[in-house]
Amino acid sequence: MADYSNFLNNEAPPELVEEKFFLLRESPILVYGNLIDCDEDSLNTMRQALRYFDEQLPLIDVFEDVGGEKRIMWRLSDNTKCSMSKAQLSAVLNECEKQKALRASILYAKKRTLKDGRGTYSEMLTDWV
Repeated sequence: MADYSNFLNNEAPPELVEEKFFLLRESPILVYGNLIDCDEDSLNTMRQALRYFDEQLPLIDVFEDVGGEKRIMWRLSDNTKCSMSKAQLSAVLNECEKQKALRASILYAKKRTLKDGRGTYSEMLTDWV
């Protein structure tokens, strides 16, 4: 029978450290009170929606005209929708990219510390940010 009593003090494999880094780097970010998906696919979708915002035709639950202003119904991380103008979408995208970059710097430092110092499973399971 295996002895797992000292498991948390065992060295965590570098690939596990890398996996946790990518998972946390791509996880949703709180922006202006809403949890926004910030994986690269989501950010690219937001960039595309913003780039072609004015050309989009009205489509129920996607692009709508509210009081003479075009708005997009953006789906948040919790699967609820948030109505945003072009300016609001731009601000959310900018803040999301900024927050992701700041978080990535912290995560990268933690990843390097764990990989260079041969971090343990216990250290792997602690909060990174």
